[in-house]
Amino acid sequence: MKPYLILYDISENKYRNKIAKEIIKRGLYRIQKSVFLGATISEKIDELENIFTIHIQKTQSVNDKLMIIPLDQYNLQQMEIFLPDEEEFDLDFYLGQKVVIFI
Repeated sequence: MKPYLILYDISENKYRNKIAKEIIKRGLYRIQKSVFLGATISEKIDELENIFTIHIQKTQSVNDKLMIIPLDQYNLQQMEIFLPDEEEFDLDFYLGQKVVIFI
């Protein structure tokens, strides 16, 4: 499993919702409206790339964009996250490195 940051800018609501569901289905979490973070296997990322490529070929959209950024340990260590005091961001949870047990 490798950590990824995925961002998109998709104009059509129907397709934007579809691609968001596909990203979530592959194990990433929505951290903003068009930004996702999580760890998954490269095959699932390849599937996502294929889905988006087919969309671009079918619609010939020049405005829709999908950016998939693989993250390494250095990027994760250098990441700075600025939030309001009351908000918490648990990077270990999003990357599947935190085990949560409910009893």
